Amino acid sequence: LIQYVAGSSPLTAGELVGMDSGGHIVAADDASGVIARGISVAATSAGQPAHVLIHGSFYCFGYPSMTVGSAVWVGPAGTILGSAPTGSGNLVQTVGFCTTSTVVVFTFSGENLTHAP
Repeated sequence: LIQYVAGSSPLTAGELVGMDSGGHIVAADDASGVIARGISVAATSAGQPAHVLIHGSFYCFGYPSMTVGSAVWVGPAGTILGSAPTGSGNLVQTVGFCTTSTVVVFTFSGENLTHAP
């Protein structure tokens, strides 16, 4: 399911995204606590509508190989991590699981949120 959201910050394809307090699409981030709500499926210039996958499979190019069946987490600046972040107080959000070494099924429920000790 892809949603078109207006007024984003500049994004790259494959970047996890959330919303700021003004309702604009920004990079999700474990350190600043921006909760992932989707993944950008195309590069977007500032102020332009963003194409955001909010549920479904996505080919994660540019990331190291991931383990089939393993979970993935929000990392810094919209990145996808193959292990949970460990920085003190960082957001720990599971956003999906790997079906192959390069394909992730994303489920952005906003649940399973914790903070690293």
